[in-house]
Amino acid sequence: MDISDLRDEYILLAQAAVEGISIVTVPGICWSEHFPFLRYIPTWVPWAYSKRITEYYRPIVENVVNKPFDEIKQGIVNRQVNHSPVSSIIERVQQKLLTRSMIK
Repeated sequence: MDISDLRDEYILLAQAAVEGISIVTVPGICWSEHFPFLRYIPTWVPWAYSKRITEYYRPIVENVVNKPFDEIKQGIVNRQVNHSPVSSIIERVQQKLLTRSMIK
């Protein structure tokens, strides 16, 4: 996995994920911290701002975690990846038959 410049896909994904995390972690922005029943309201309700933000940024954060892992794994299958820390972990995991969620 090569990072060519600051406009690289991985850099942009990481920036978007950090942006989402910084928005949601502002104290007081998530009313559900103070009123837990708000966690269960639909996103169209005016007070569900944090829920809408979470739904928007969740796939981005999941991509930050899953995309590099999947690309390295695919590179191992295609024999395009040289030895790397991730590839050696994946090989050891395959030997022990651990699941993907156990790796993360």
